[in-house]
Amino acid sequence: MSKYSKDNENIKGKRMSDWKTVKIGDICEQINGVSYKPADVYDSLNENATVLLRANNIFEDKLNYDELVFVDKKRVSDIQYMKKGDILICASSGSKHLVGKAACLSEDKELTFGAFCKVLRPKTVNPEFIKHYFFSPSYRTEISRLSEGANINNIKAADLDNLTLPLPTESEQKKIAKQLDKCIKIINNQKRSLEKYDLLIKSRFIEMFGDNKYPKISISEMIEGKVPSAKKLFNKTDEIKYIDISSVDNKINEIVGYTEYIFEEAPSRAQQHIRKNDILISTVRPNLKNIAINRLDYKETVASSGFCVLRPKCVPEYLFVAVLQDKFTSDMVAVTTGANYPAIKDSDVLNYEISNPPLKLQQQFAAFVQQIDKSKFAVQKSLEKTETLYKSLMQQYFA
Repeated sequence: MSKYSKDNENIKGKRMSDWKTVKIGDICEQINGVSYKPADVYDSLNENATVLLRANNIFEDKLNYDELVFVDKKRVSDIQYMKKGDILICASSGSKHLVGKAACLSEDKELTFGAFCKVLRPKTVNPEFIKHYFFSPSYRTEISRLSEGANINNIKAADLDNLTLPLPTESEQKKIAKQLDKCIKIINNQKRSLEKYDLLIKSRFIEMFGDNKYPKISISEMIEGKVPSAKKLFNKTDEIKYIDISSVDNKINEIVGYTEYIFEEAPSRAQQHIRKNDILISTVRPNLKNIAINRLDYKETVASSGFCVLRPKCVPEYLFVAVLQDKFTSDMVAVTTGANYPAIKDSDVLNYEISNPPLKLQQQFAAFVQQIDKSKFAVQKSLEKTETLYKSLMQQYFA
């Protein structure tokens, strides 16, 4: 019997059925985010400003510190400064898939958060235990149910407070938190291994094709042309697999999920029909790093209009890694337009010039990528197994 199994049996032996059911509002304090105007924003952090987090700073159940806002401290009340153990939740978004995503602040930092977010501050519950509830399938299912049919994609304060979960004793909370944290640690290590493989691929790309060794051509010359409109290919009742920004894991640059719809019920953004080996580049900030190659071999796959889709006529692996380079992303950030919704145009991508090495070298590089992908596949399978265990434990504890 594994260590996880023994720990789980010990916890189950405590008669989980005896755990009391509590409301989130009884064990956590709910705090609203900071409202501010453009005049309250600074270009950089200084003695008059503090870091403000937004929904885009919540990714994969963790906080990232990209695309930060620096807001005047005068706009922030004492209670709106975050504390270690706080749960930051996206409370309002243009996409229902983003509403409810959450992350826990695991360290002491001077931070606040915007008005489209809320913070739940643990009062009478172990913070290390309760954070896992907000990553659980039970929580996501309930949030999806609450947002069904809503015209505005947000979570009401009362809905958050009325969420319920089974609550074990304080000592059991600590044991469960420790067990789940072990799973998370393994998952994070496996993800870091995948990131290292990706860095190895990028390094090989620079070694083979960097320093302007070969003439440059525009990306438009390396692709077949505009991908077809999904509206022309599907009937209203056809079942489709829809890919949007949240479907792309920008740590491993892969599509990690999709949402199934009847075509007529899919979001209006579901406009582009894609096929295997198409490359998807997000055109909206702060998601320009969301770049993926489609390995799904489904004829009914549809992508959001928020992607520029490239259909390579060159070697797909070569073009894919070319647009993964940091220079490409930084150059795209530099040409974004729009004050409220900064974005790049498809033409910005298509007119971008990259090296055009001989086909034989592209194929050699693709062979190297494919070898690395075999190693990545083994790690990915192990990661999926650990993630399945983690989800199973959360379903058991929080359902």
